[in-house]
Amino acid sequence: MRLDALPRDLLEALLRVPGEPKRGSVKIRTKEKCPKCGKKFQQTPLGFLCPDCKTIPRRFFIDLFWKGKRVKVYSFKDGQPLSSFELAKRAQEIITHQIERGTFNPDRWVKSELERFRVRYLVRRYIEDKRPEIKYSSLRKKEIWLRLFVERFGGEDIRDITSLNIQEFYTEVREGRSLKTVKNILTEVRAFFNWCLRLEIIDRVPQFPEVKPPEPVIKWIDRITQGKLLKVIPEEHRDIFEFLFTYGCRPSEARALAWDCVNFTERLVIFKRTFSDQKLVETPKGGKIFSLPMTEAIYRMLKRRYEGRRHPFFVFYYRDRLGRIHYYGEVMLRKIFKEACRKIGLREKLTLYQAVRHSFAMQRLAEGFTLGEISAVLRHSSPETIKHYAQYRTEQLLPVIEGKVIPFPLKKVVPGGSVPEPSPEDFGEL
Repeated sequence: MRLDALPRDLLEALLRVPGEPKRGSVKIRTKEKCPKCGKKFQQTPLGFLCPDCKTIPRRFFIDLFWKGKRVKVYSFKDGQPLSSFELAKRAQEIITHQIERGTFNPDRWVKSELERFRVRYLVRRYIEDKRPEIKYSSLRKKEIWLRLFVERFGGEDIRDITSLNIQEFYTEVREGRSLKTVKNILTEVRAFFNWCLRLEIIDRVPQFPEVKPPEPVIKWIDRITQGKLLKVIPEEHRDIFEFLFTYGCRPSEARALAWDCVNFTERLVIFKRTFSDQKLVETPKGGKIFSLPMTEAIYRMLKRRYEGRRHPFFVFYYRDRLGRIHYYGEVMLRKIFKEACRKIGLREKLTLYQAVRHSFAMQRLAEGFTLGEISAVLRHSSPETIKHYAQYRTEQLLPVIEGKVIPFPLKKVVPGGSVPEPSPEDFGEL
């Protein structure tokens, strides 16, 4: 029943009934005054009202003393304002029960404190905390994956998220996505929870479902196919691709190679920069500067480029149609590579990364080099990465058991460079 609809005599009777809880208890109050007469609202067992104007307030708060401090609660624990006496009464009952059980925590009720535990607020803090530590491309991926979590739980208190909530989130993100992508999303969310745990924002990390995507199919090409690609790549772009095929380095590392990374005296190539989403970063992936020796062919090629250099900083660059000098971008390299694949009739979908790094690993594995030797050149950031190639070494053992062929030929070095000198019957001279 609405209080402003009560008869006058009943209102006066209610006003004579003590409405204030006894001293020291959890009290419901309002700061509002009657908008018609300006008098304070009077409290009754059924709520606050103005007996003369029969108006009721629209905002309430809970007033209590807890551990010697006065606490005012203006919203429910989910952040909803106390906009009705019924909602304020419910909050009063819950708080009283929590105080009696010794579980009351004002941080879960006071709105200014409650916002500090919202998922959306904490994710912003987490991203800003990680910004100085990781490369731009990695940070962008974190933002993309965590945005899905914020869309689902942004307004929730991080302390209230349970293992069941995580399971429901997993079910949602699994729709229309590969298991690899789902695993990446859950990995980022788990890292966020671990960050919250380290800062003692939460007491525990909820359980995450285990996602096991299938082993990735390793796509690669042999040296002969790389040689065919080099033949059809325009001469002005050929050097950077020969460099990539020689070292198996990441395309972003070859693009970032500068002249201060080339030591002709010691015949070393130093990798100390990379590109991250078109931004030049002063440390390569993994954060460690490393160097590799020059082959004779790479030494001659770099010497030639140095003597005729047109770019003051980057080793590899190209001219556009107007003769302007540019360093290589990711899109530019990919475009050149795809066009070369089309020209030689390479129909299988293959990325530049696979044609370079996967091919380097698989070629050396087939030639008898160990996984450790290959990983030392490729500088994998995780030991687990090189293990993806181990299954192919295992497959090579079957001919040994059957005694048909020798699967591990002696190590061999191709004279003069990374790709074999092509024979005319293969594809003609370079």
